[in-house]
Amino acid sequence: MYKETIFLINEKTGWKIKRCVYICDECGNEYRRSNLTPTTLHFCCKDCYTSSQRSGKAKENLEKHFLETIGVKNPYASRGIIDARTKHLQEKYGVENVSQIQDVKDKKAETFFDHYGTTNNFGRQEVREKRNNVMLEKYGTIAASTHPDVKRKLRSHEVKQKRFNTLKKNGNLMQSGPEKRLISIFQSIFDDIKTHITINGWSIDFYILSIDTYFQVDGVFWHGLNRTLEVIQEKAKYSRIDKEILNKFNRDQQQNIWFKENNMKLVRITDLEINAMNDEQLFSYCNSYMM
Repeated sequence: MYKETIFLINEKTGWKIKRCVYICDECGNEYRRSNLTPTTLHFCCKDCYTSSQRSGKAKENLEKHFLETIGVKNPYASRGIIDARTKHLQEKYGVENVSQIQDVKDKKAETFFDHYGTTNNFGRQEVREKRNNVMLEKYGTIAASTHPDVKRKLRSHEVKQKRFNTLKKNGNLMQSGPEKRLISIFQSIFDDIKTHITINGWSIDFYILSIDTYFQVDGVFWHGLNRTLEVIQEKAKYSRIDKEILNKFNRDQQQNIWFKENNMKLVRITDLEINAMNDEQLFSYCNSYMM
């Protein structure tokens, strides 16, 4: 902040020199300048200015200004600015985030490799070691996903829904050939089909509003429909794939019970059943739900 104006005498020339005295708003040190600076805050050096921008008065004043003008502390949190920025990037580069631009990704990887010998920050040995030490100190494990609290959170409906919505938005939800074929024919009959929806934390292949019916297309192998439950349970003891199949089988049973208890109609059809029908038979199958 501004303190006072003083006048000094140059010993060689005898001229009177004007100096403005300030107190640094970051460190509190007193310093002088030859002219009066018309700003709210004053800093004695670049380091104090940078520090204040990060966590001091400069940051507080800027956040206050943005709150008064656009209603948020950070302009990049403003929905209008986010939408405008996203629109600009989509029109110019075809992406929603600048980090998705291929040239930016290539340059970033090249810079990291030149500096650290790896294409990303987490590839650096010192970063991995520091991360592992912090994880061990805070949670007793080097993998966050193995911590009980994190595991519970990852299983929550909210997290599953968020992940599902992201996959759907990015077009990364997988559809098998039989599923695509069945949906295509249903769409020629019904105009109110919603694909990939979430019910009670489960991903359901599609739902037809007019007949209030949910459909699941089950792969015979991956849903454990080509073997007895006893065989799957036995093999799941030492096979990762069979353990996954057992989990899907149990989940399917839970879905059936839940839909029945809530008086909601769930129809299951296998990929083999769809493949065994020609187009005419499949069309008749789909058409039967109009009755």
